[in-house]
Amino acid sequence: LLIDPNTWDPMNEKIASMDPIKWDSEEALSGSDSEEAPIGSDSEEAPIGSDSEEALSGSDSEEALSGLYSEETSGKSINLYSASATSYAEADPSQSDPPEETLIEFDDPLYIDRIDSYQKKTGLTEAIQTGIGQLNGIPVAMGVMEFEFMGGSMGSVVGEKITRLIEYATNQSLPLIIVCASGGARMQEGSLSLMQMAKISSALYHFQTNQKLFYVSILTSPTTGG
Repeated sequence: LLIDPNTWDPMNEKIASMDPIKWDSEEALSGSDSEEAPIGSDSEEAPIGSDSEEALSGSDSEEALSGLYSEETSGKSINLYSASATSYAEADPSQSDPPEETLIEFDDPLYIDRIDSYQKKTGLTEAIQTGIGQLNGIPVAMGVMEFEFMGGSMGSVVGEKITRLIEYATNQSLPLIIVCASGGARMQEGSLSLMQMAKISSALYHFQTNQKLFYVSILTSPTTGG
């Protein structure tokens, strides 16, 4: 599948991901510092699902908290936490939040830094290239995903570029070809990445059903959902 030489005209190449949900913000990395009351509580002090501070005090609460762990792990250090971490059963039962030392720490690169490294590695701004070209002299709108860019994952920019390509092909009555190579939605952008599927499907429905235009989806390996 080769576009005719000197006919490729890329679209929206300058669009690049940022960090729309502040995935790597200081608040997310250091735990919840918000003064807002927990969901389902009437005050800052009341834990979720309890009516008063007394609900977590006494031996009954210790038994309830220790019940969260198996007999093998109850009262012992948990591997998910740091080496100095202790289980909730050993923490002060009067506190609604886990002790600070039990917070999980990650050493992964920041999302923005990962985007920057993949841009340098692939020479692309995002996990898909979109544009207009000719195939054996026939004008087509085409999108090609790049698995080497963060596993071809779909974030808000990938979804926007695909949608704009579909809308352009609709307006110009062009055949549409999308070559898919993707590991699924990009978790760093949360629900915003999942929303792209609905947006793309809506644009494709109009393209195929209402305008009766020609669309080919080419699934390459690997193409998965995640």
